[in-house]
Parts: sequence; C-alpha cells; structure tokens
Amino acid sequence: MGRAAAGDLAGAGVLLEDALPRCPDHLGVLRELAAVRFREGRRADAEALARRLLVLDPQLEWGWDLLGTLRYLDDDAVAALRAWNRIGRPRLGAVDVVGPAGAPPSPGTRLRPGSVVTPEDLVRARRRLEAVPTVNRARVSYRPLPGGQVRVEGTVTRHPPHTLTRGVLPAHLARAVGGALRIEAADRAGRGEHITLHGALDRDLREVGLTLALPAPGGAASALDWTANHRVTKLENRRTERTGGRATVRPWPTARTRGSAGFGVDHWPGFGTHAVLEGTAKLDLGRVVALDLGGSWWTGGFGLTEVALGTLVDRSSVPGAREAVGGEGADRLAVGPALRSRTTLTALHGVVPGGTPDDLAPRFGGRRSSTHPMRAAGRVLPPGDAWLHGTVEVTHGWATPTGILVGGALFADAVRGLGSAAGDPGDPGGPGPGTVNLGTGLRLGVPGAQGWLRADWAVDPSTGRSRVSVAWVGRDG
Repeated sequence: MGRAAAGDLAGAGVLLEDALPRCPDHLGVLRELAAVRFREGRRADAEALARRLLVLDPQLEWGWDLLGTLRYLDDDAVAALRAWNRIGRPRLGAVDVVGPAGAPPSPGTRLRPGSVVTPEDLVRARRRLEAVPTVNRARVSYRPLPGGQVRVEGTVTRHPPHTLTRGVLPAHLARAVGGALRIEAADRAGRGEHITLHGALDRDLREVGLTLALPAPGGAASALDWTANHRVTKLENRRTERTGGRATVRPWPTARTRGSAGFGVDHWPGFGTHAVLEGTAKLDLGRVVALDLGGSWWTGGFGLTEVALGTLVDRSSVPGAREAVGGEGADRLAVGPALRSRTTLTALHGVVPGGTPDDLAPRFGGRRSSTHPMRAAGRVLPPGDAWLHGTVEVTHGWATPTGILVGGALFADAVRGLGSAAGDPGDPGGPGPGTVNLGTGLRLGVPGAQGWLRADWAVDPSTGRSRVSVAWVGRDG
C-alpha cells in the first residue's frame, strides 16, 4: 500500500482494519495488515494474521516465512525451523564448529551444504559431536543468512587431559559417597582416545574396570569402546566372580535413536567361559520420555533382556527454562518440582533356578539402581524368572549460586515376580510375589559431572525392613 510504503504505518493500519470486516477472507488485505503489524513491532497481532492467512491458503510461502521469522524473533528457534521447513527452507549455507583455543580441529557435523536444515538435523549434529570420545559437551544452534540460508554454529567443550584436578574434586567426592570411582584421561596419545578407570563398591558388590574409547570408523557418528571388567558379587551367601571384556560401537543412526552393539567374553570360575552378544537402543519419544531396550545372550544358552520406559515432567522441559543437571530426558535432575517415573521388565532366559550367575540377576539398590530401583529390598527378588518393577518419584531441586543443585525426593518402588517360578512358595522368610517400598531421599548435582548423587532411605511396610542406599545416577550408570 502507498501509505505503508511512505512510512505512514498508522494510517495504513487504520485503512486495512476498516477493510478487514468487509473482506475477512481477502488474502491481500490480511497480508498487507500482517506486514504493517510486523513493521510496527506488534508481533502477536502479526502472528495471528499470519495464521489466518495459512488457514485460507496452507501453501502460502509468504505466510510460513513470516511465521518462522516471528518465532525466531521470539527465541523459539525450533518452532521457527518447523515453520520454515514447510516451504523447503532454510538451506545450509555454512557450518562453523569451534572448540577451546589451541585445541585440535573440531569434528564434523556431517550436515550437507545446500540441504534443508531441520530441528532433527541440529539434534543429531550435537549428538554426533558428543559421541566423539574427546568431546565432553557440545552446543549446536543456527543463525539466519540472506537468501533463505542459515549458518549452523557449534561449540565443543573437550574432556580435560585428565580428571585428577582440584576443579573436579567435588565430582569425585560425590561419586565416592555413592560408592563409585571414575578417573578419566583424554587424547594423551594424540589419537582422539578417551581412557576411563571406573569402579564400584556397594556392600556385597565389588567392581573395577578399564574402558578405552576411540573414534569409530565413519567419523563423528559413533565411538568404539573396549571395556575390561572384573566383578565380585555375593548374593544369598553365594559368591560369584566374573571377568570379561567388551568391544562396543555406539552410533546415532537418527536424531532420537541411540544404539550400541557389542561382542565380548565372560569367565565365571566354576561356570565356564562364554562368548556374549549385547545390544541396546534408546529412543527419545518426546522431550521428556525415553524408551530403553537391551539384551545380552551368552553361548551357555542363557540371556537377559530388558525393556524400560522412563519419563520426567519438570519445568526445565519447557523452552527458555534453566537447563537441568545430568543427562537428557528422563536421566536429568530437575531444577524446581518434577515427577519422575520408570517401569522396567527384566527377564532371564534359558537357565534353571539356582544356576544363574548371581550378577546376572537384577541388582536392586546397587550401582544400577538408577534403572533398577528397589531401595528397601536390596538384592532379594520375588520368585520368578522375570520381574516387572518400577518407581514413581516426586522431587524438588534448588540451584545454588555456585551452580550446585540440591533437592529432596519422595518415592514409591514396586516389584512383582513373573514367569514359571512366580507361583513357587520359595523361602517362607523371603519376599512374596510382589512388594512395595516407600521412602524419602536427598539429591545432589555437580555441574559438569555428567550425573548426580542420590541418597535414599526406604522401608518395606509389609516387613518393616528399611535400608539406606546411595548411588551415582547418570550416563555412566
């Protein structure tokens, strides 16, 4: 319109507002008024008009372009991409990934120049970067360029040469309280390697291991791990030792799917040496929901499978909120109120009761308590060769000025034995086919520690038995 072109936005707006009731479905009037409101800085009005345009003409490129621009200006970069993607934009113009000064060149994102950039592309690019053994954390964002293009910008934080430093001492102390040890070294030989010495001590569990991670063939999409472990467990007055190793590839086949495939050998004194195949997959079903699947199969004719669904509903899951501590999705420790739940089905296959190596049984309350929460019952399981177990937990966390997160929790754990042995009477003094534990606990998150500490007190109301358990929860289990 002439008035808008001459800079008289107010006059143009009055004329268009007057014409709109007489022509409510006129694309030209709606478009010109949306443009005027955008130039006036009235973004909410401009977005409402853009939506009316798209209802009348869902293929209108101008409307999707305006909607994407408005969402980008409102700091909703993901929604902006969703809108622009409807018209085949934006195209990748350049990629710029930077790391610390003096660091070796940063790994690639594998984004193709000229391709349409989607939110899933950015998620996958970040996870590809973080899959590189020497990379600790990565951030990936974008900046619009002229001509419907964008520049993808990434920032990489690398693992330090080693973790025996004063700055990492709080994380070491927090893990030690949880009965865990983790010492790391990165790129000491200049091969992009990452070495981890890890151990666990939890009453009747002793474990020590060494992991060497290298960039896998194919570049930044995956990493190749070799892990050697020695583990001693004592369950129901039986002692079991296990020594073995694994070679594992951990790729990101899609933006929301993390997989691993491994091969190894395990040796149990008195039970023999067996080759083992392992596989896991983690599917991010939404912003706060994750589905985990895993299995191990040994040449001795036995195996273990697990299916778990975890959720975390908290205020940090909404755009613009402060980032929580820990992993992603259901693995995080939230700032503010949160409701966490996890349900897992664990099953043993091809073994006779009493013949299973003890450390293959689900270990409730031990190092794996982040995925096997049964905090009052310890490692005593109801009868069965499969178990359905889960937890519901309400937490509230507060961030201190130093960045440390502290919080409290109320929870309920439950387990039920399933399968062929579930109906056996078993030990009269042992657990029944199902039981529930109730408890309360404390939470502690240390920035940069890739996990958080939990300390819980739980009681079994049916028996009065209670237990204090402490564990480290995070990427390293």
